Amino acid sequence: MIPTVVLRWSNRLEVALARRFGWSIVSRVLGVDVAVLETVGATTGTRRRSIVAWTNGPDGDLLIGGGAGGRSQVPDWVANLRSTPEARLTIARRTHDAIAREPTGDERSRALEITFREWPFAADYESRSGRPIPVFLLRQSDGSTDLLTRVHG
Repeated sequence: MIPTVVLRWSNRLEVALARRFGWSIVSRVLGVDVAVLETVGATTGTRRRSIVAWTNGPDGDLLIGGGAGGRSQVPDWVANLRSTPEARLTIARRTHDAIAREPTGDERSRALEITFREWPFAADYESRSGRPIPVFLLRQSDGSTDLLTRVHG
């Protein structure tokens, strides 16, 4: 198990790389797209930045998942989004205001299908951690669904 202090330091490094260059070590090693997710701390109210993998979600939303590399602890950003769904995403050095929501029922099932198809290793994370992987859908604050177009365009 990796010590928490190492994980925090590596998160800071990943965030700095993604903000400056638009990529991180995780994105290169795992071949995934990453974003810097900025949330408000659920208990502290302090702005927090985390590196998250993202993919195209249903209906033009971005999908992010809290697999945390198979660790049993749910990532802090999950509680932050549950408490305050307003967030900022920095993708490819562009920052966007977004609103997050945690899908339920059939929508969650659909989001998990996408998650496991895009990130096959996430299914292993779920079994290793012994907890369901939280997933969130994010849309631009203005309600538009063209965030990915703007990111890739």
